[in-house]
Amino acid sequence: NPNPNPNPNPNPNPNPNPNPNPSPPPLRRARARGRAARMKLAFTWALLFADVGCVCGALEGWSMQDRFLGFRFFLEDAAEGEDLMASIRAFADKEFCFGWVQRPDASPKSLVGEARCGKPRGEAFMQWMRTNLPGVELYVYPDTKIRLHFSSFKLLSPRRETCFEAPPFQCQDIQDIGMDLDAMVKNFDDVKRALRG
Repeated sequence: NPNPNPNPNPNPNPNPNPNPNPSPPPLRRARARGRAARMKLAFTWALLFADVGCVCGALEGWSMQDRFLGFRFFLEDAAEGEDLMASIRAFADKEFCFGWVQRPDASPKSLVGEARCGKPRGEAFMQWMRTNLPGVELYVYPDTKIRLHFSSFKLLSPRRETCFEAPPFQCQDIQDIGMDLDAMVKNFDDVKRALRG
């Protein structure tokens, strides 16, 4: 019996490759590998930074309070002249501190100022002040942040207002409010006693 079809393969599909999904061209494979590599790298970095963040939060010495010291100072009866202010500024510059010092118009016989330094240098600056400025009042800021920031240590004009919310060198209007509140509380106590008695 002669076969009318000369092709002995009964499969009508002329493609001899039995895989129905042919492999992509080489350029598409290279792009896919590059994308996968970038995703893997991004995932690795994300894990790494997540771990570093957890570790850094647990390490001592990374907070502002561990690294810096900010304080203000007040000297009521300071020696006359600019020499004292200049020596304060010179020591601050030597210790790489920034801040300011002033002989204010509101209290011309006194010196007031602020300083922020690296913690060891700030402690040295405070010790220097205790030694060289007898009677100096020092107040350390718990958050280390001073009120007036400059890029170096400045000698401020006496006319610039630099008072604070709390003593020493408290602003006069805040002192007045405090005295008014004290008087009101005293009067209220007197009225309560009178009503009871």
